[in-house]
Amino acid sequence: TAVGAGTSLALSRFKSQSTGGVVVNVSSMAGLAPMSFDPAYTAAKHGVVGYSRCFKHLGRKGVRVNCLAPAFTDTPLVRGLLGHPQLGKAGKAAVDELGGLIPMEVVVGGFMELVEDEANNGAVMTVTKKGGCVPMQFPLDP
Repeated sequence: TAVGAGTSLALSRFKSQSTGGVVVNVSSMAGLAPMSFDPAYTAAKHGVVGYSRCFKHLGRKGVRVNCLAPAFTDTPLVRGLLGHPQLGKAGKAAVDELGGLIPMEVVVGGFMELVEDEANNGAVMTVTKKGGCVPMQFPLDP
């Protein structure tokens, strides 16, 4: 609900000020592919991706809503989860499959690209250690 509330607040502000603006919602690679060891997290992150993509039509008003979907980022939280007895083994396998933990600087680079590049509207930017920052292509997008 925080993503919805934050997006609504920003869109309301942009409308009242008659200015454009950019919202970047943060999902995860779990929003694009299932994480069998945490289905609730996967479902929530899929929701963030779908919700963010619904606002592409606002681009003609100068408003862009994008979504950042990083894989496992090198943070204290993620490192702690990787040490968890139940999640750690599956999490470590997923991290290894995606090339390792992503340095925060790479994730910030993807975020800034979504903010600064006006071509990004309704975009979902994936971030992995192996591939870097790559806009996701969806089959039904024009």
